[in-house]
Amino acid sequence: MNQRELLAILRKLGPEQVIDGHELCPTCDSLSPSIDMDGETIVHCPICRDKGIVSTEEAERWRQEMRERFGTQR
Repeated sequence: MNQRELLAILRKLGPEQVIDGHELCPTCDSLSPSIDMDGETIVHCPICRDKGIVSTEEAERWRQEMRERFGTQR
């Protein structure tokens, strides 16, 4: 399965669903690149680098960092 097929399947399944050790990027929800609030600036995702897919390890590292930074218990 190539990356485009994997991305399409994961988008259908939704966030935090895992296939072959990969999931949708929790930072950008696979919507990167996007437009900033100013309506002009293109914003790129620093986690997935606009691929939309990350490994489960990368996603969990990001979630852990957010828990530590903002103190959530999810």
